[in-house]
Amino acid sequence: MALSFDRDDLRGGGLYTDAERFLVRPAICGKIFTSMWQNIYKIPMKDQRASLTSHSGCVSTELGEFREQESVNEGWKMLRNNWQVKRPLPFGIADAPALSYGNKILIFGGYGTGPRDIRNQVLEYDAKKDWWQSRAAMRQHRWGATAALCGDKAYVFGGMTTVRFRGESVARSAECYDIGYDAWTMMNPLPAGLPSQGLMAVTVDQRIFIFNETLTFEFDPSSDNYSLRAKAPLARRWATCAHVKTAGEDRVYIIGGYDSAVSDATDANYYYLPSSDKWVGPCASAPYPAYGVLRENPSWRGRIFFGFGHRNPNLFFRDVYMFDPEGNSWAVLPRASYERDGVGCAVVDGALYVIGGRTEPNEEKAFGLTHNERLELKLEDDSQPSEAGV
Repeated sequence: MALSFDRDDLRGGGLYTDAERFLVRPAICGKIFTSMWQNIYKIPMKDQRASLTSHSGCVSTELGEFREQESVNEGWKMLRNNWQVKRPLPFGIADAPALSYGNKILIFGGYGTGPRDIRNQVLEYDAKKDWWQSRAAMRQHRWGATAALCGDKAYVFGGMTTVRFRGESVARSAECYDIGYDAWTMMNPLPAGLPSQGLMAVTVDQRIFIFNETLTFEFDPSSDNYSLRAKAPLARRWATCAHVKTAGEDRVYIIGGYDSAVSDATDANYYYLPSSDKWVGPCASAPYPAYGVLRENPSWRGRIFFGFGHRNPNLFFRDVYMFDPEGNSWAVLPRASYERDGVGCAVVDGALYVIGGRTEPNEEKAFGLTHNERLELKLEDDSQPSEAGV
């Protein structure tokens, strides 16, 4: 039976007996962006950060005011952004990858009520209907995996099958999900060095490129084979991984993430060229260092979105920025409603969705969140707003 619920669940009773409605709050963020938080329900959460200054020179406050560094571009022609709180997950999920196909979003695994509650469930979100339902479960329970869409199939790689403080076990498996048939097939195991949590993947021309630490692998879904590619300049996980076509070439950007050399977040920005198997950079640094950020190909019209995330020891973010690869510059976007890391993200019909995550850095106490937020993306020359979530 499909796992779903209706709007009555949000009016007290059902899954949200403690939900609390409160007023819509408009806010101005920067000089050219307008944000509207449409908070339908409130789940109590402590804001752990009143203010923060990153080493890259960008200051943000709880009031949503920004002082941008010179590399932040205030002039990009975004007419308006509206953050909306959409139908929440039916249960909390953290560290689960997401991807979009058509007007749907798929969420794979993660952990739920606690770090021992490792999931193999697959949830599908219909952005037009604002509706969740369950799909066929993965064969492997896993959190911190990565996922990529190739044709009409989704591929899930790696992750963890137990919690770190109990002697974690790396998932060396990969699975293929046939979306049309709602069925899973096990693939060849991951090559040595690739199994991990927080690895990253993106599809370029029917090939899936997978990144973990300094390793780069090219996966061919048609032959179920992996090929080792050029070594990355930094050892990173939990970074933004996005494919764009710029200057006539395909680029895969890896931005921010967890830098193993410093055992903390980085703001580094490099890109990989699949056609020549080369790494290029550094590019303009991310506005702040963080890992557990928007990870799964958060790109739209040649731009890349970077936001949310965590930095040791207990800083969580709800900031969002946009990177223009052609101009090698950043623009500030409105802040979201909820700070968190370990989120799933997807772009559907001109809107960015950010789903799930966590706000507890202690692995023994961490639990998944139900948040589902939507950021409308609209340019000045767009005659019609995006249709998703209407």
